[in-house]
Amino acid sequence: MTKKQYLKQGLKLKRELDHDNDMLRELKKSLDMIQAVRLKERVQGGPLKDDSGLVEKMNKIVELENKIRSEILKIEDFRIELSKKINSIKDSDEKILLESRYFLFMPWEKIADKLCYSLSHTYKLHGRALENFEFCENDSK
Repeated sequence: MTKKQYLKQGLKLKRELDHDNDMLRELKKSLDMIQAVRLKERVQGGPLKDDSGLVEKMNKIVELENKIRSEILKIEDFRIELSKKINSIKDSDEKILLESRYFLFMPWEKIADKLCYSLSHTYKLHGRALENFEFCENDSK
């Protein structure tokens, strides 16, 4: 695993988390559309409505919520590990760049604005920061 691949782990985890949160919102929205049965209504014979679809959706929601909690913990573990490694870099601009990109997940344009550099200079700074980033092959997971 290269330094860049190692650093991109957090971005990948964040994308997965965002996707799962979107899925969770959609599942919850579909539950909101289900109308509750009025308990005061008299039911005159006939089969009872099957609620297995509702139960299945609720189970999916619980599974997804558990997965999201696990993803959040993975991101936090990665951030703690990454923070220790980034703190060993001496140049403050390189630190800010790496933290902004791989810790705060900021886009390149915002990082360039934050550092008051052009986008091309920001990319060059990123290259230097990668050279100065201490990484061991056994840090990969």
